[in-house]
Amino acid sequence: DMGNASAALTELRSRGLLQAFIPEFTSMLRLAPPDPSHELSVGEHSIYAVRRLDELWHKRLSDDETYALWSGVEDHELLILATLLHDVGKIEPGTDHAVSGEKMGGKIAERLGLSTARTETLRMLILRHLLMPRVARLQDIAAPATIRRVINHVRTVPNLKMLYLLSLADTCAVGERSYSHLDLQAMRELYERCLLAMTRAETAQVLTDTEKREQLVQQERERMRRDMRHLELDDATLQRLSDTLPAAYVLNTPLPTMATHLKFLDQLPEEKLIVDFYPLQGRAFAEMTIVAYDDAEPGLLSKICGVVHAGGADILAAHVYTLRGVDLNSKWMTNAPVYGRDVVLDRLHLVAGGRPLSTSQTAKLAALMREVLMGGLSVEDAIKASGKKVAQSVVPQKISARNDLSDEHTVITVVSDNVPGLLYQVTRAMAFLGLDIHTAKVTTWGGQAEDAFYVTRRGEGNSSGEKLKDDEIKDVLDKLRRKLARPNAVVEAVKASSDVEKVAAS
Repeated sequence: DMGNASAALTELRSRGLLQAFIPEFTSMLRLAPPDPSHELSVGEHSIYAVRRLDELWHKRLSDDETYALWSGVEDHELLILATLLHDVGKIEPGTDHAVSGEKMGGKIAERLGLSTARTETLRMLILRHLLMPRVARLQDIAAPATIRRVINHVRTVPNLKMLYLLSLADTCAVGERSYSHLDLQAMRELYERCLLAMTRAETAQVLTDTEKREQLVQQERERMRRDMRHLELDDATLQRLSDTLPAAYVLNTPLPTMATHLKFLDQLPEEKLIVDFYPLQGRAFAEMTIVAYDDAEPGLLSKICGVVHAGGADILAAHVYTLRGVDLNSKWMTNAPVYGRDVVLDRLHLVAGGRPLSTSQTAKLAALMREVLMGGLSVEDAIKASGKKVAQSVVPQKISARNDLSDEHTVITVVSDNVPGLLYQVTRAMAFLGLDIHTAKVTTWGGQAEDAFYVTRRGEGNSSGEKLKDDEIKDVLDKLRRKLARPNAVVEAVKASSDVEKVAAS
């Protein structure tokens, strides 16, 4: 029965019956996974995941959201079996365990006499059991392309709910050191966005039609103007705020935060640079907002990442929004500040030693940020003065790029050992290649980093930039690998040339 499944499986295991029914489970019990984030054998972890599923079942009696989650999930036995077998593919070394697990799960289902329909659902759950955690960590969960991708894999609302329950149970069974409240919240938001898209009649059209997607954004702008009236902003101010800010910003930013950003924009012509920290209640990170005039060439985010590293902090996520100067000048109110250049509004989630930054840490970081972005101090000198190490070479295990994960951006994913200054070196290399980064999703797992960057090539004039073309992706990735392998190659060449000139002159 649901709610007591883990106890029953533990008893079956102790008597050897579980291994008799599913011989593959014998190998699962013996296998210690190579991932250091897992403290149990594959089989023990799987039974513990079922225990977490039991806990979620009991939680529905006291929590309305959990009750709604379980509503419509009728095949409890299949969900338990999928949770038990989600990592079965790990007993085949050298394979993608989700892919090999799907095949093995199909054979086990056939032996157990499951119907064709139930077997297909089981195979989908095993194959996609990492989909929601990975998407929540590495992709823009507000982007229609992201929602489309998840929906296309699950197909039905019951499947979505079962996959989310399995994902929760699996994530929480790994160990609390391997996930954060932020991870769970992002996965919850992804589930809710997918559920809304699947249950709202018109959304299937909205998500596949550019024109209707713009209507969705416009609806958000109208809601924003309506809901922000209590913040004592006049209609003209609300109008210019909603019309000026990018669609991605409107869909990702809480209303009170927008009001604060509007004040920052008003102050920018006089202040030239604004660095603000906001501690978020109930969150294990602090949010840093930077409002500045954009650099003529890509690289502003790289400087920010370098300063954050020098200040002893780590970036969990970064959202970068560019407000076009032409839009600001044409849509801002009469007598409002005049903007001659594009404006960048960056929101970064920061921690230091796994915890939110202290007041003294934020003050020092803000001062250092001003010194680098406005005071003439180079980011290299800031890092050197801090004593922080930066890897002199980055050799990723994997670099990939896809155009199907976003309607507006190419998504570049970098998998690498979590070496010192990794994010600084990667963003620096991308800037060198002329790429603008719009969103960065950062995750570290068992000493390995997997970071996703939503990028475009910088546009000319008032152009907002375009995705990479499919036929140029390979060349860009090759150049990115070479630049990461020797990030200081250009600097070294310039220095060597200068030394030669000095010798010749003497």
